[in-house]
Amino acid sequence: MLPDAVFRHPLAYARRMVLDSSQEELAALIRRAGQQRRVKKTVSEWERGREPDDTAQELIAVVFKVPDDQRVGIPWPLWLPAPDLPELYEPWTAAGTVAVLDTVLRSGRMDRRQFVILSGVTLTKVLHDWLTTQPDMAHAVTGEGRRIPASMVNRIAGRITDLQRDDDTHGGGDLIFEVEALLSLVHHYLSKNSPDETQRARLWAQAADLGRMAGWMRFDNGQHAAAQRHFTGALRAAHTSGDVLLGANVLAFAAVQHYSVGNPADADNMVRTAQTAVRGRSTPVVDAMLAARQARALAKAGDARSCFHALNRAHDLLDQGSHEADPRGPTGYRGQKSTCSRAAACSTSAGQRTHSATSAGRTPPMGLNMSAPTCCTSPAWPLHSSSNARWTPRAHPPARL
Repeated sequence: MLPDAVFRHPLAYARRMVLDSSQEELAALIRRAGQQRRVKKTVSEWERGREPDDTAQELIAVVFKVPDDQRVGIPWPLWLPAPDLPELYEPWTAAGTVAVLDTVLRSGRMDRRQFVILSGVTLTKVLHDWLTTQPDMAHAVTGEGRRIPASMVNRIAGRITDLQRDDDTHGGGDLIFEVEALLSLVHHYLSKNSPDETQRARLWAQAADLGRMAGWMRFDNGQHAAAQRHFTGALRAAHTSGDVLLGANVLAFAAVQHYSVGNPADADNMVRTAQTAVRGRSTPVVDAMLAARQARALAKAGDARSCFHALNRAHDLLDQGSHEADPRGPTGYRGQKSTCSRAAACSTSAGQRTHSATSAGRTPPMGLNMSAPTCCTSPAWPLHSSSNARWTPRAHPPARL
């Protein structure tokens, strides 16, 4: 997927989804709407974050048919036509999450668009709502059907474990249909039946796990819009379950999608939000996983120094050892071996970006060694042994990045 297919700004979304136009075509429409009035900045500059002046905003509103009474008093770019997605507007309650899951299961999974549909301001809204809204289990949806026995929820948990193992072994492939079918069953139980409080919390957590798996599989198939809708539904389900670590895990997977399609700033934003949410409530292994994901996003952004700061933090955290609350099973974090593979990937990405910057006349951070330590490229590096490997500037060997 090409980076320019990612909607990094609401104007890019409105341009593509409302007008189905290129930047040049939108510029022509704006000039036509303004007749002889000049537009000082180009569409590409606006989509990179520069704010249009008042005259330009008036013309953009004319092009998108946004009345003045809907625009005045609302800051740019929040008055632009927004994505028609319940993921953005449904309340962060159990009923709102049921509605979002219903929409994702009915139409979101059939969304074949090969680009992410939430980024920049719209993505930040989702992250802010997740971080600041209190879970609403006390007012959870209560169906009028039969009560759900624990044995039924246990059976779903066992099937999720099997699907996770199969995905790890064979890849997603056709498993996506089984995952979405099981998610549909969990949604049915949450919306039509009356589980007790304990089983309800477990079902919400299962919906989060299944939504994360479905998002990952759709992402792996290049269906980025459907993947993102699943990730957002999973984040809501994790929030309703009251499990902040589960929500952080969803964001960690969703961040991979964003930096993979050329949007590392949003990926970094997602990881930072997760780190804020779990601070004081997670384990060193979970914190290390988030630091490693952040390092990858920073490498993709070309910020080598911050990237290796994050990698060193991941290694320091892993040196603290395991904890009984660490993730278990197929989706559990794989410790130093996982950090090792991410370190090599980070070094490659940061090295490539630094080479590009040097070719453009810029210089990398002084003395920065862009190569990962030998341990991070050796298949013999042990999974659970401590490592003193560090990424450091060549000019100052004792210093750590």
